[in-house]
Amino acid sequence: MALVKYIKDTPDRWQNIANEVGGKSAEEVERHYRTLVEDIQRIDAFQVPSITKL
Repeated sequence: MALVKYIKDTPDRWQNIANEVGGKSAEEVERHYRTLVEDIQRIDAFQVPSITKL
């Protein structure tokens, strides 16, 4: 929900999200987000095996 609330151009976006999530710094939240984006890109590019093939 915090990602929807604090859109891309929101000032202090990562700090605001970290405040709502709790227990994480703004840097940790942004790093986690970027990791998830990279994972999704790999899945979309078929660089990750299908779960049915594991």
